[in-house]
Formats: sequence, C-alpha cells, structure tokens
Amino acid sequence: MKTNLFILVAALMVAGPAFAQDKSTTELSTDMLCSYVKDKKELKLVYKKDPADAEARVFQPYAVGTTGKKSVLMFGYQTGGHAKTKKGKELKLPDWRNFTVKKISKLEISGATFETVTVPEKSHKHIKEFICKNDAVK
Repeated sequence: MKTNLFILVAALMVAGPAFAQDKSTTELSTDMLCSYVKDKKELKLVYKKDPADAEARVFQPYAVGTTGKKSVLMFGYQTGGHAKTKKGKELKLPDWRNFTVKKISKLEISGATFETVTVPEKSHKHIKEFICKNDAVK
C-alpha cells in the first residue's frame, strides 16, 4: 500500500495534478499564456468585474499580444459562462473576445483542448503586436 501511494505521489509531482490549476493574475506570465495558446488548452476564467456568483467564462485562447498602450491582451473564442458587460448588457455566445490579462482574477485549465476555427478578420484589432498566436490567427 505504501509503495502504491509513493508511486502516485511521485507521478503527481512529475505530471502535475489531474485537476485544473488556479492561477491568480500575479502568477500569469505571457510564457504560460502562450503555452495555453500553443497547446490549445481550453480555459475557465473570472474577470475582476464579474459578479461573485457569476459562472466562470469558458474560453479558447488563440493569441496573446499588446495594445498600443502596452496592455497585455488574451484573444480568443468565448464559448460559455458569464457573458455580460459591467453595465449588465448580455453578450452573445459563442463569440470572439479580448481580455485584459491584468483584469483576470482567476484562471484555470478546464482539462479540455479545442480545434481551431477560422478567425474573422479584424476580430483581434485591439492587439497591435502579437507575443504569440496559433495558426488560425492571420
């Protein structure tokens, strides 16, 4: 029994937990975000302005880049979860979104991956310079 427990603990140390990992904004790096873009990892995120009882946003990251003012944005396809503006206006789902990284209060990997779809032209117009992007982003 102890041997099996030791093997399980060792495997978790090497592979990481099977469960999604929470990341606060202070821990988010562009390298980490770009790995999610590259590996097509579906994410769940909470924006700082979201109500406390709001469902996490389900998001497929396609690119990370900077605005003209050098704010870091994560661009991608939101497929589920909370989709309202801070004024309460309903937003359509699924749809393309840009999230300011410093305004993300919680981020976790859902455990799923996604297949890319065609990105509409100009949907990532707020990104002036890409740090990384997947092949679907032109």
